[in-house]
Amino acid sequence: ANALSEDERVIFPRLAISSMNVINAEYETEETWTNQYYQRIDTSKPISFEFTYDIEKKQPMYLQHNFRAGKITIKTAKESYIHDVNEKKIIYLGTVDIGDQVRVQVDVEGIDIGLWGMDLRGFDRECSTDWFDEMKQGTPTSLRIDGNNVFSTFHANVATTIFASIPNDGGWHVQIDGKDTAIKTLANALIGIDIPAGTHDVS
Repeated sequence: ANALSEDERVIFPRLAISSMNVINAEYETEETWTNQYYQRIDTSKPISFEFTYDIEKKQPMYLQHNFRAGKITIKTAKESYIHDVNEKKIIYLGTVDIGDQVRVQVDVEGIDIGLWGMDLRGFDRECSTDWFDEMKQGTPTSLRIDGNNVFSTFHANVATTIFASIPNDGGWHVQIDGKDTAIKTLANALIGIDIPAGTHDVS
């Protein structure tokens, strides 16, 4: 998914792109980034993607992208960043002021076909505070870690979503009271589990 959170509330609201310019590539726009490709037009020249965002609310900003090759340059009124796109997929830009612009350029050489995607997101502190307050309604009463296995007894006052500070890298399986349960991805990184009210064994 593109989102930094799969919770129905938007803790990290996506900002609309003010302008986008693509040089020397044809590209597709899809609902998700999984099959969103670009293709070089002239194989003797580099590809450049340029994105501009006009900031209408002062807030912390995060940039998330789906490029697999190239250099990314990010400019705000206060800072300038240059990274290889594979160094970071989510980049914290700090707090950006009202009226500022965030300009992002991705330059790609040596790749004829690739994946792309770009999101600039803010951080809604009020929504985040409400969400974390709800997360605190349930607490683990015991916790044991054995290698790559985690065992916990968890009590929830009401049905809720719990999360662990464990990256959801696709290799984890979760059981509640001995039965397999689905794993959610929270903040595009962490394991989240829907748990019913009551006391349950989670592993």
